[in-house]
Amino acid sequence: MLMRSIYIVFIASVAFLVWQLGVSYQSGDTKSTNQAEILAPGWGELSFEPPAPATYQLPRIQKAASGHILSSAGQPVELADYLGDKVVLLSFIYTSCSDVNGCPLATFVLHALGKAVKSQPQFADDIRLVTLSFDPERDTPQVMRDYGKDFKADSAVEWVFATTESEQQLDPILEQYGQFVFKVTEGKGADKKVNFAHVLKSFLIDKQGYIRNIYSVSYLHPEVVLNDIITVLKESDIQS
Repeated sequence: MLMRSIYIVFIASVAFLVWQLGVSYQSGDTKSTNQAEILAPGWGELSFEPPAPATYQLPRIQKAASGHILSSAGQPVELADYLGDKVVLLSFIYTSCSDVNGCPLATFVLHALGKAVKSQPQFADDIRLVTLSFDPERDTPQVMRDYGKDFKADSAVEWVFATTESEQQLDPILEQYGQFVFKVTEGKGADKKVNFAHVLKSFLIDKQGYIRNIYSVSYLHPEVVLNDIITVLKESDIQS
C-alpha cells in the first residue's frame, strides 16, 4: 500500500513538472532557463530539399472562417474582406510574446516570405499576409500599426496587421480555426504579468477561401510556405 502511494505521488509530480514546462515554453517565460534555446527550423536553412512547386497537391481542408476584426487603422472590417481574392497566409500572434519559437517565429517567417517574393515578382500581386492578434486588450490598432510598419515596408507583398475590439469578438474566430489560447498569469501586484499559452499555427488559404495547409512550429519555414503558395497559385491558373 505504501509503495502504491509513493508511486501515485511520483506520477503526479512528474505530470505537474511536464505541465509547468509546457506552460513556461508556450508563454515565453525565459527567466529561469540557463540553457541555450533550441531554435525552430524556420529560423535557419532547411535540412532537406523540399519538393518543387506544383509537383504535389494540397487538398482542401475546410472553408476559412470570417469574423469581426479591426484594421490597423481602427476600422471595423470582416476577416473575410481579406480572403477570397489572393492566396493568404494567416497567422495568429500577440506582440508581447517573448517565446522565440512562438509569435516572433511566425512574424519572422512571414517577413522572410515577403522578402523572398522579390525574386519572383510575378507572384507578388496574388499573395497577402495577414497577422491577427489574439491580445485585443494590449494589441490595439495603433500597437498593430506600429508593430507592422517596418515589416510592411520591407515586404514585396501586401501585409495586413489587425486585431479585434474585444475577446468576445475574438473567441469565435479562434474557435473556428482551432487556435486555442489560454491566459497565464505570473507574479502578483505590480509585478503581475499576463502571457498566453498557445500552439503556434499559421494557415494557408487559397483564392476560393479554403484552408490548404496548417503550419506548426516544425513546418513553418519560408521556403516551404512559398513553394506551397506557388503550388496553389499554379493550380488556380490551370483551373481558370
